[in-house]
Amino acid sequence: MLELLRCLILAPAVAVGFAVAFFPFRRSGSPGRTSAWFALSVGVACSPCLIASSAKPARLAASLVAITLLVKLYDLYRAAEFAQRLGFREYLAHLPNGFWLVLRREPAGAPRALDMKRLTWAVPAATASMFLAAALWYWDWSSLPFALEHTAKVPAVLLAVVLTVNAAALACRVLGGRALDPMANPLAARTPAEFWRRWNRPAQQFFNEYAFAPAGGPRRALVATLATFGASGLVHEYVFGAAIGEVQGYQIMFFGIQGCAAAMTLRIRPSGRALPVWVAGTALFNLVTSVLFFRSIDAIVPFYCLRVR
Repeated sequence: MLELLRCLILAPAVAVGFAVAFFPFRRSGSPGRTSAWFALSVGVACSPCLIASSAKPARLAASLVAITLLVKLYDLYRAAEFAQRLGFREYLAHLPNGFWLVLRREPAGAPRALDMKRLTWAVPAATASMFLAAALWYWDWSSLPFALEHTAKVPAVLLAVVLTVNAAALACRVLGGRALDPMANPLAARTPAEFWRRWNRPAQQFFNEYAFAPAGGPRRALVATLATFGASGLVHEYVFGAAIGEVQGYQIMFFGIQGCAAAMTLRIRPSGRALPVWVAGTALFNLVTSVLFFRSIDAIVPFYCLRVR
């Protein structure tokens, strides 16, 4: 246990150390800037390997830290004119902030009193949702159909994620940080495209800046959307692959399917009597395809109950 704790602290510390080492190279005119960014990024990406391969949950936590820092380093590398304005303390504060991934797109502030008021109900709601998700997780589903277990667990987990990360963003702002609310009620999305516009908005900004726009942006929306989901699939394969110790391919499949659905529904805006049908259809589509995503979760922790055949 002590060895695991040591590695759990060591891996993120090493990753942060590599990311901090980029500070002298953040200016566009720095000699060896590209080489430094590449070498330090490799160091960050490999940091989860400091944890034993058998400790998969710990490796997942380390890979999430690593991918956040990798995203930050890439943004700092590409946006040198903004990165060079950061002092050392600002740089250190910016690195772990997962609610602000694109430096040039600083989240708009909100009245602190309003955030504190929202926090008073956001924290209890997030706590209740986590208890619900945990209860459903540990319930014995082994005698019930897999489809029923999946249908109960996944929405509960998604609700807990939505409420918890938004509460964390509120807390960040109350404490004086900059934070974009990650979730904009994605469970009420009318189409797959709208779901991803509402889901994880800081990551959406990053992919829009460095995948969607370079692939053609609105002028080539279909191609750019597919390129964006392809990039997201690769990122998720890294996160889960680093934790599991192998590339499963489930994330590429999941984001490939979702990317095709998002591309096909980019310009659809259901309303009127068709609205409930589209909302229900989107929820069902996400529920079915999420089997692929949660196969990776299940390889790290026992998300689904074992069933005797």
